[in-house]
Formats: sequence, C-alpha cells, structure tokens
Amino acid sequence: MKKESEADQLTRELTAFACFGELLHAKGGYRPSIAVSQDKNRMQLADLYDEAQEKRGDPRRANRY
Repeated sequence: MKKESEADQLTRELTAFACFGELLHAKGGYRPSIAVSQDKNRMQLADLYDEAQEKRGDPRRANRY
C-alpha cells in the first residue's frame, strides 16, 4: 500500500471524507463509487481502497465506472 499520507490526500481531494481511514470504515456497508476513467488519481484511490479492504478481510471494493 502507498503511504497513508498519499491515500489521505487523495481521499480529501476526491471525496467528502476527511481521511482514508474514514473512507475504509464508513458505516452502513458504504462502498465508494469512483469514476476511474476520469484520471489516474481516481484509479489510484480505488486501487488503494481495494487493497486496504482486502488486507483487512473486508469484502467491500470500490465501484468503478
């Protein structure tokens, strides 16, 4: 996984979450929907999210479009 600070920066830039940890632990089974075709930063955030959730044993993955 990339440095958390990169994940935090991307999360703040591209979502309404304050940090990557909030995105990972979002309540209610939330999974982010990320327009990965728009730019490489969105693809990177989706990849970081999926990787972190897999390491945690959480089945949630980013919805990519």
